[in-house]
Amino acid sequence: MKYNLSKPLIKEYVSHQAQWILGVKLFQNSRVHLISGINEPILKAAVIEKQNFDITLNFSKLGDIISYECSCHEQHRPCQHVVATLLELTEKGDLLMRVDTEERPWPFSDTTIVDPALEEEEQPKKSEAFEEAEKIVEIVKGQRLIHYFEYAKPFETERLIRFIPFITFNENGVSILFKTGERQLYVIKDVQGFYEAYHKRETIYYGQKFTFDPAIHRIDPRDKPLFYFVESFIEDETQGFNEKQSLHLSSFQFKEFVACINENNLLLYLKSSDQPLFFVDGLPHFKIEATCDEDKVVVDLEAFNDYHFVDSSGYFIWDEAQTIYQIPVDKRQSGLAIKKAMGSHGKIHLPLSLIQDFYDTVLPVLKEVAEVDIKADLKQKTVEDALEVTIFLDYINGYVSAKINFKYGAVTINPISDEIEGIGDNMAVCRNKDKENEILRFFEEEGYLVVDGEVRIVRDYQIYDFIHQKVVVLAAMGHVKITDRFRQKKIVQAGKVHQNIRVGNDIDYLEYQLEIEGVPSKELKRVLKAYREKKTFLFTF
Repeated sequence: MKYNLSKPLIKEYVSHQAQWILGVKLFQNSRVHLISGINEPILKAAVIEKQNFDITLNFSKLGDIISYECSCHEQHRPCQHVVATLLELTEKGDLLMRVDTEERPWPFSDTTIVDPALEEEEQPKKSEAFEEAEKIVEIVKGQRLIHYFEYAKPFETERLIRFIPFITFNENGVSILFKTGERQLYVIKDVQGFYEAYHKRETIYYGQKFTFDPAIHRIDPRDKPLFYFVESFIEDETQGFNEKQSLHLSSFQFKEFVACINENNLLLYLKSSDQPLFFVDGLPHFKIEATCDEDKVVVDLEAFNDYHFVDSSGYFIWDEAQTIYQIPVDKRQSGLAIKKAMGSHGKIHLPLSLIQDFYDTVLPVLKEVAEVDIKADLKQKTVEDALEVTIFLDYINGYVSAKINFKYGAVTINPISDEIEGIGDNMAVCRNKDKENEILRFFEEEGYLVVDGEVRIVRDYQIYDFIHQKVVVLAAMGHVKITDRFRQKKIVQAGKVHQNIRVGNDIDYLEYQLEIEGVPSKELKRVLKAYREKKTFLFTF
C-alpha cells in the first residue's frame, strides 16, 4: 500500500506547535527506527529520546492514518515521537502520487484511485493534467534517489577515535574539556557541535592530519560510557558550557563524573601538564602540631597547605601533583571547617581563655582528619586524668532525681549545668566526649525532664521502667549511688486476689472483703482507686 502523507499534512495533523518542533528535531537527528510494517496497514517503530519509545501506526487501505499508539506519557497528542515517525515515513515509505512532496496530496477518492482489478476499458480516462503530474512525480522520485547516492561514500573500514577528558581547576569549581583523534589528540572546541555532527553524520575539520567523519569514525568502546555520560549533560538544557568547549560541573555533578571515570577504569588528565590524575578513596595522612604561648593556643596547619579543595562542597582535595583524594562523607564537614579556619597564614590562633573550647570543639574536628601532636607546653595546661562517672539517684516528692557527675582527677563537671569545679584559670580538661555523650544520650532518649542541673523522672510508667530495667543498664556505664528513699522503692508484682462477700449481721447490707497477696491491707483503697482511674502502676509512699 501507499501512504497518503506529506509534511504540510502532518503539520496540520499536529495540534501543538511544541510537539511539531520536537518531532522535526528527532527526525533530523535520525532518532527514528522503522522496525516492521513499512508499506503495510500496521507499522511499528522505535524513537530514541533519552530512552526508547515504541510507536504503532494504523493506516486505512487508502493510506490515511486511522490511529496511533506511543509508550510515552506526553499529555499532548499526537506526541513528538509519532510526528517524527510520520516524517520518517515520508522518506522511507511509498507515498501516493502528488505534484511535489512538499505539497498537500491530491484529494483522492474511490474515483481517482486506480483499482488494478478493474478492466482497462472500465477505468476512468486520465486527464492530460493528471498525466503531467505523474511525470513530475516520477522526476521527484528520481531526484530523491540521486540525493541518496550523493551522500553515499565508498566503503571504508571503521576507525576508532578516542574521547579523552582534561580537567582544569578554578575558583568556581572544575571545568572539563575534551580531546579526540586517532593517533594524535585534538581539542574539541565546540562540544555540543561535536555531538550534533556525530548524530547528523557531518564532518568536522581539525587539521591536515585529522578530519572527524562519522561515516567511518566510531568512538572507542573504552570511552563510550563517558561519551554517553557527557551527552546526558548536553541534552539537559539547564547545563551550561563555558565558551562551548568546557563543561562546567557543580560539586555533585563532578562527583558523578568521577564515579563514571572510576567505574569504567578511564583516565582523567590534568590540562596544565597532560598527565593522568589518580583517584584515592580517603584522605592522605596529615600530622599537625598544637602548642601554646603566654596568651594563646596555636595550631600549625602547614600540612594542609599543599592540598586544595577541588569543589566548593568539599568532596575532593588534590595535591597539585597527580592525585585527587575523595573525602569520606563523615569527614567532609571537618575538612571544610579546617579550610575556613586556616586562612592565608596556615595557623589557628585562639586566646588562652578559650582553651577549654579548643579541647571541646576544635580538637575533635582536627582528630577527624589528622594526627594531632599536643606539645608539652600545652599539656602543662591540660588535665588528662581518666573519666570517672557517678550518678546519684533519689526518690523525692513523687519523682526520681538523677544527678550526673563527671570527674577528671580533682576536676568535677556537671554536664547538665556545664559547671566545672576544681580547675584553675587558663586550664582545660581533656574530656572523654564519647563516654560523656553515651551517658547523656541514655537520659535524652528516654525523654526525661531536665530541671535545675539534674534529670527528673516524673511519669509513672517511666519510673516503673527506670527502676525495673534502666538502673541495671546505668550501673554498667558508671558508678550509681542511691539514697535510702530510692532503695525502698521496689517492684511488687500483684499476687493472687482473694474476695469474700457475706451478709451483714443486720441482714440489710453485704460485706465485701478483698485481699491481694503482697499488698498491705492499708493500701487496698488506693489500689481500688487506681483501678477506677485506669492506672497501670501504683506507687506507695
